[in-house]
Amino acid sequence: MVIFLSLLNSSLPFENNEITKEKIMAGFVLIFIYFIPSILARDKFQFKLIILLNLLTGWMGLGWLISLV
Repeated sequence: MVIFLSLLNSSLPFENNEITKEKIMAGFVLIFIYFIPSILARDKFQFKLIILLNLLTGWMGLGWLISLV
């Protein structure tokens, strides 16, 4: 029981809340991947609609795929 309680109070290595260069770069990469459909559609007629669809439904995998097509 004592071991279990000490494990609850321990600090895990992935609980680091520091902002590092790696985390910032990973964020930029994820944002780029999220907006790939909008980047590919920049020369299309309905560019604004594709951006709106990507922003509103891109967080779902299906919405992202629809805006990619």
